[in-house]
Order: sequence, then structure tokens, then C-alpha cells
Amino acid sequence: MKWKNGRLFSMILVLAMAVACFMPLSGPSVVYAAGTTYYVDAVSGNDANAGTSTGAAWQTLAKVNSVTFQQGDSILFKAGGVWTGTLSPQGSGTAGSPIKIDKYGTGSKPLIAGAGAASTLYFYNQEQWEIRNLEITNDAATKGVRRGIHLDGSSGTWTNPKVYQHFVLENLDIHNVKGDVSTDYAHNGGIIVWGTTWDYHVADVTINNCKIYTVDSVGIYLNGAQTSYSSNLKVTNNLIYDVAADGAFVLNTTNGLIENNIVHDTHVRASGYHVPLWVFAAKNNVIQFNEVYNTAPGGDAMAYDADYNSDGTIIQYNYSHNNAGGGFLIVNDGTVASNRNTNTVIRYNISQNDGGAVFNFNGTPDTTTVYNNTVYLPKASQAKVINHSNWGGYAKNTYFYNNIIYNLGTGGYTFATSTNNVFEHNVFYGNHPATEPADPYKITADPQLASPGSGGLGRDSLIGYNLLNTSPAIGMGKVVANNGGRDYYGNAVSAASAPNIG
Repeated sequence: MKWKNGRLFSMILVLAMAVACFMPLSGPSVVYAAGTTYYVDAVSGNDANAGTSTGAAWQTLAKVNSVTFQQGDSILFKAGGVWTGTLSPQGSGTAGSPIKIDKYGTGSKPLIAGAGAASTLYFYNQEQWEIRNLEITNDAATKGVRRGIHLDGSSGTWTNPKVYQHFVLENLDIHNVKGDVSTDYAHNGGIIVWGTTWDYHVADVTINNCKIYTVDSVGIYLNGAQTSYSSNLKVTNNLIYDVAADGAFVLNTTNGLIENNIVHDTHVRASGYHVPLWVFAAKNNVIQFNEVYNTAPGGDAMAYDADYNSDGTIIQYNYSHNNAGGGFLIVNDGTVASNRNTNTVIRYNISQNDGGAVFNFNGTPDTTTVYNNTVYLPKASQAKVINHSNWGGYAKNTYFYNNIIYNLGTGGYTFATSTNNVFEHNVFYGNHPATEPADPYKITADPQLASPGSGGLGRDSLIGYNLLNTSPAIGMGKVVANNGGRDYYGNAVSAASAPNIG
């Protein structure tokens, strides 16, 4: 993903105006006692009721939006109910006593339909909320800057910002969000965690087990303050598909986690540079145990991306297949001296039938270590295994250890003027293009994979990439420090003895 600075600044102005025009309006808030459960029934409720029992439920979003809720409160929407407009309840919980939104009764998840609003669920300068078991849409006749959920705020001073703590978004179905890919694409879509004043500092945000589909422009976007990393943002166990641009990405984040997600058919209604799962301006983030496939052609279009101004990103135990641009992107904008991308690790991943180039190095990333990955390229493939391209310079200090390159296609390797590319203990099997790199411990014999190319849908479909007992790759790898302790299949990897290749 290549960010253009001028475009970003123009986004700020456009979004600030949009928020001013479309922020939900409410009258004076009413404050109730803490630790209370409130019920909302779209059919049989009445806003004149106390709201504190199923027989005396409230009815409308307007009523809910008029209340300042307290720590430990719960707001329960009746299953099968439908509400139209923006849900924007007031108040904040406290640590250990958050405010919860959920459903009651049996039947389908309560539906909140934004119907063209700026956001269907909106929170500003709030914290300690948990939202579960809702269906959320925001459809309209024409496209516009819209969100399913928007967590927004301003942390105030840059030197001592307010940190908004703890949001859980779980078991949500978010779909049919009619955003605008061409207008500030990153800030409209399914779930947007971003301060419209660009100084929103958040911590402990979890987006778990959500189904996000048919949204424009992005599935999930998590961004903290520009000068202060947000901490512990987690995107886990989600299903994301039919997305105009990017699946899920986190920016300005320390110790973030993107794990156990299935993302497919993204980049389907957008031009420009888009990736299903990626991080930007991130420190010590982990992308693991995900499956990404069927990314449509266009700019980038790889499965996983460690983007610039990032340090210590680990991409591990992932499955990438049938993505138009390739498997992995490591990028740094070298035209700006202060930009960086350092210490990225790509390990224990499997790439099958990816296009473009499996490993892409764009610009000037420094110190990338790629080890114990398995790459399968079929006979019809023209995809490159490795490609280095220029963006204010080329990569340096890139290390490839213990990888299996099972290349039946015609694609090769492009290194251009990148420097210090080190290859040791890799298997290069199949076609051997003239650009294949030297490796003092190269193995060119058949690695004897159980059934290469047989992977289907799901990370557990890859038993065909296990080594047979007679494989020449067994015990022939290089010992790598801090190796994670296990391989793709969960087998232990020794920190002292020579590991298997692949």
C-alpha cells in the first residue's frame, strides 16, 4: 500500500467537513443509575416506559441516544427487531465494568440499518464499551462516505494525550455499507476506528468473530494518533469478503494482532493500491494464522503487507493462495529520509498459486528475514518468486533461509540494485531460471512433499505440504535464533538442532 502525502492531507479536510455535517444529533442526555439493564423492543416497546424490563421496554434509537449510560449498564435489543438510523448512546464504562450492547430473546440478530447515515453506530470520546450480536447495514441509493461502526474521538494534547480504553466488537454481521471508494477510501467501510482530528489514541480494541461483507471501501480500519502508537489492537477470527478495497489494516499501532481471519475477494471495486491484511506505521505487530485468497488484480494485490514506518512486524503461519499480486509485500517509501521499514520477519507460511510475485520488496526496507516458507507455483504460472522494485531506492539486508521453492512455472527473480541478499539452506525445485540466486547449501532435488498443489480452502487443507519421511529437506535447515518454536503444523522447531527446510 503506497500512501501519498498530498492525498492524505486532502482527506483530512474532506472528512472534517463531512463529520460536521453528518454527526448524529441528540437532545440533552438523561442520566440513570449505574449497573442497570435496559431493553429495547422495536414493535412492542414505548419510550415512555422505564426500559428496565422486557415488559416495559423502550422502542426507538432516539430514546437510547438520549441517555448517558453508566458503568456496568447493559442495553439489550430484542432479537428479530429492526431499527433505522444511527445508534449513538452516551457515556462510558470503567475498567472491569464496561457498558454492554447485546440482544435478548430468540431469533435473528437485531438489525440496525443506517439507511445512508454517516455511521450506523457512532461513539465519540467514549471508552469501556462491548458490542455483540447485532446486524449492521448502511445502504443507500448512491455512494457516499459511510461507515457501519465508527469509533471516533480527540485525545487532546499531543504531549500527554487522553487514551481511550477498551472496546470489544464481537459476533457482528456488518454488510451492505454503501461507501465511496473514490472519496477518502480508507475512512469509510465496515468498522472504522479513527479520529477525524487525527489525534485519537486508543488501546485495547478487539474486533472478533465478525462477518463483514459487501462493504465499500474497507472492511476494518484501525488507526491511532499520528504521533503516538495505539496499543493492543486485535483483529481476530473474522470473515471478510466482497470488499471494494482493503480487508483489514492497522496503523500507528504497538503490539497489534491480526489472527485467524479468512479474507477473500477483496480489491474488487477499487483502483489504486490495496492489500487484504496489512500494517502501517506499526511496531511489533503480528499477522498470523490467517487465510487470504482471490485478491483481485490491481495495485499491490498481495495477501499480506508490512508497510513503511513499521518495525518488528512478524508474518507467520499464514496461507496465501490465488492472489493476483502475490503473497507478501514489504515496502518503504525511500523518497523521505525519515521513513523506515525494519526487522520484518516472514516465516512458516504457505503460498500456493499466487500471481505477480510471491515475495515483493518495494522501496528501501532494511533487514527482512524470510525463512521456513513453502512456495508452490504451478506449470501455467508466470509469477516471479522474488521481485525488488524501486521507490526511492531498493531493499538491503534481506535474508532467505530454509525455504522450499517448488517452481513449475516460468517466473524468475528480480533483484535490480538491492544489496546484501543472502540465501542459505533453501530448496529450489522444478524450473531453474537464469536469475535463480546462488546458495552455498542449495538443494535442487525433489523435496518430496506429500501432495504439492493440493491445498484447498482452509488452513487445515494443506497436509500435502508435509515432508515425506524420505525427504532430503529433513534436518538440513539453518538454525535461526528466536525461531518461534513451532512450524506451520504445530511441530516443535529446535533452537539448537538443524531444522527441516520448509
